[in-house]
Parts: sequence; C-alpha cells; structure tokens
Amino acid sequence: MRSPEAPWRLVIDGARSPAANMARDEAILHAAARGGPVTLRFYSWRPWAFSIGYFQKWADFAAHAGRGIPVVRRLTGGGAIYHADEITYSLVGPFGRSPFPRRAADLFEKVHRAIASGLSGLGIAADLSDAPAGRWAIVCFERPQKLDVVVGGRKLLGSAQRRFGGFFLQHGSLPLSANPYAPGAVSVGEILVNRPEEGRIIEALAGAIAGGFGATLAAGPLRGEEEAEALSLAARKYAQAVWNARR
Repeated sequence: MRSPEAPWRLVIDGARSPAANMARDEAILHAAARGGPVTLRFYSWRPWAFSIGYFQKWADFAAHAGRGIPVVRRLTGGGAIYHADEITYSLVGPFGRSPFPRRAADLFEKVHRAIASGLSGLGIAADLSDAPAGRWAIVCFERPQKLDVVVGGRKLLGSAQRRFGGFFLQHGSLPLSANPYAPGAVSVGEILVNRPEEGRIIEALAGAIAGGFGATLAAGPLRGEEEAEALSLAARKYAQAVWNARR
C-alpha cells in the first residue's frame, strides 16, 4: 500500500454495465490489498439497473428481472438501489490507517460530511440525517438512515461498505433526477432549477472528499491487471445467476 501522503488515484469512468461497475469496484479493492493506491472512482450505469445488497433476497427482485430490468448483487450490504440518472462514487483505502477511521460509522460520517460540503458549493443545503440507528428499508432510498446525506429531511445520498484484507470499499449514489422507485427521496435536479453539468458535480464531490481527508488527487486509469480482473469478475460473477440469485 502506498503511503498515506501519496496522491489518491481519481478514476472517472463514465457509464458502464451493472456487472462491469461492480466488477471494477471489486478489482480495485483487491488491487489495494496488493499494494495499489487509494482510489476515488466516479461512474454511471447503462442500462439503468437495480443493485441489491449482499444479504438481500433475490425473490424480492425477481419480478423486476422478469420484466427485463437488470438486477446485480453488490459486494456491499444495505438496501436495493435503482440506478438511473445518477452519479455513483466509490472509495477504496485502508481502514484504520490515517486518514481513514477504523469504525465503519466514522468512515460513513467523514465521507458524507465531505460530500455535503461539496454539494453546498453547488447551492444545495445538505446535512446528515439524525434518524435513529438501525432503520432499514428494502429499497435504500425509501427512508433516510443515520448519517445519510439529506436535504429538507429527504434522502439525497447513502452509501454501503465492504471490508477485505484490511481495506474497505465504500460506494454510494447521488440521484440527478427523480427516481421512480424512490418517491420519498430527492434529487439534484429537484433541488436546483439549473442543474449543473455532471462534470462540474463530479469535480465538486471529488475535491470535497479529497479535501475532507487532507488528500490530493491524480487522475489515472485502472492498471492492466485491474482491468483484466474486472473483465473476469464481470463475466464469471456479476453477470451470473449463481451470484445474483444466490440468496
């Protein structure tokens, strides 16, 4: 693992398939455990799809799959998300090593406070939810959970996390327009009359997250071995029923 003072790698991936997105996040996590860099990645989804938490039941989403909506199981826990018009971030690094806290809740809070700060620079008065701990919904955006990013009490962003070999993967979704499967949530486009370009939103979030941890960013692609592992994981795991319908 590189020293904490080394620049974080910034990966701006654009739109990829559900299987490819989950595979790339996992490949980056594995690479970090082999000495790879802290990585902050931004991406979107084509086609739009459900991602379901690691512990969720496939039967609850089989009807969506039957109607042709892709459903992919995440490596992380939490509730399901319908990924439509949105920006997704992922962050991979060593938990418990500066500047990252050891406790999952502390990491959620630190990242979400940074994201709220970045959104404020875009004119969005975001805060963190003080909802009671332990609230859960089958669809993640149905109700805010403790430390989610909220605006006017409505959920705007939440995250999920997985740990592997001393490292964490945390990723979360920022809706840009109203989500048909989360009517109680809010989106950037519903808050701002003139929605910023996606590139400007990503720039604001990236700068705020890095700043919140005292880090600098250096844009760069995935390494060859990461690309190869991601392609393999997408084909043999995230595109297969043996993984997606395993529970």
